[in-house]
Amino acid sequence: HRQTRVDQQSFQNHRTSNVSQTRTDTFTTAEAAPPPGSEHPTRTLLAPVRRRLVVACVLQGVSAGAGVMPCIAVAEIGRILLSDVPDQTLVSWIVGAAILAMAIRLICLMASGALNHLADVDLQLDLRRRMAAHLTTVPLGWFDARSAGLVKSALQDDVAALHHLVGHAYTNMVSAIVTPLVGPGYLIWVDWRLALVALLPVGIGAGLYALQYRGYGERMARYTRELAAPNAASVEFVQGIAVIKTFGQARQAYGRFKERTGAFVRFFWDWVRGLLGVSAAAEVVLSPLAALITVLAGGLALVSLGLAGPADVLAFAVLAPALTAPFLTLSFSQQEMMLAQDAAKRIDALLATPPLPRPSSTGAPQDARVFFKDVSFAYDL
Repeated sequence: HRQTRVDQQSFQNHRTSNVSQTRTDTFTTAEAAPPPGSEHPTRTLLAPVRRRLVVACVLQGVSAGAGVMPCIAVAEIGRILLSDVPDQTLVSWIVGAAILAMAIRLICLMASGALNHLADVDLQLDLRRRMAAHLTTVPLGWFDARSAGLVKSALQDDVAALHHLVGHAYTNMVSAIVTPLVGPGYLIWVDWRLALVALLPVGIGAGLYALQYRGYGERMARYTRELAAPNAASVEFVQGIAVIKTFGQARQAYGRFKERTGAFVRFFWDWVRGLLGVSAAAEVVLSPLAALITVLAGGLALVSLGLAGPADVLAFAVLAPALTAPFLTLSFSQQEMMLAQDAAKRIDALLATPPLPRPSSTGAPQDARVFFKDVSFAYDL
């Protein structure tokens, strides 16, 4: 680790007087990004692409609603064909409606995904340019207090972590809301008792995930801190290769890197080991197979009691597995969502760092001399 101590205040004054104004590209939208440092960093950072995200969520809602229609169509066709006098004309109309719904779902899904990912690319480019431009104005002491790994994480890892939030999270939430509204509405219309049976896996799975994610925010904050240590150690180790070769301190440098990575592995294993059972149980309960078995078991019981017909059970067997899929998708992406929210807080805090104040008067250098005052140099490993 190289330590260089310079009279920072004198150098900062010269640096400020000679820094040229940096041009930053911004979005070509009507919305301007709010100033950083607000109480809602995610809302602040996503402001330039908010309109596109809203449109993408509306398209995703239409897609999710249309995606349930083919399942309902199959269930209704089965009910019609099992009746005493099947209506062939009605079946043809239902088939046509199902094909139209599938086409609408495909178009809206593709448009929603394209809008989300284009917004994500534009946002990442804008944030990296804003952060790089802002880092040219902060005091040198800001860099002294932070390792190169933390700066690299802010510019690369934290910005990349926003991808899931912008590209997937909001549309997944819309699907998880719309699908359980449209599907159970039809199931309740068919048979409210079987509808309660079909929603049983959803309730149990939601309860298990609530138990799993209790206190998850604090654990994720510690996860971010623990991950920063090996990240900084890796950057420090790579950047110090030349020094290590010169001074022959490879054992000490590699030992520090190995120690920090080992500490992170131990923390991560201790954390996830206690969540494996609950997480596995929740995934099993919310799986399509578990939903199908639950509906068939409840349906056979109601049919044997004379409270439901075989055609009604068919409708639930077709539609019930589709009810749990959005919740399973949300559960898989929960960690990415929390990482993205933490990354947004760190990015917002970096952009809110006060820049070095500009002097009231500036002047051109009178000669080409450079002065170093009270300078010392050493390598400490």
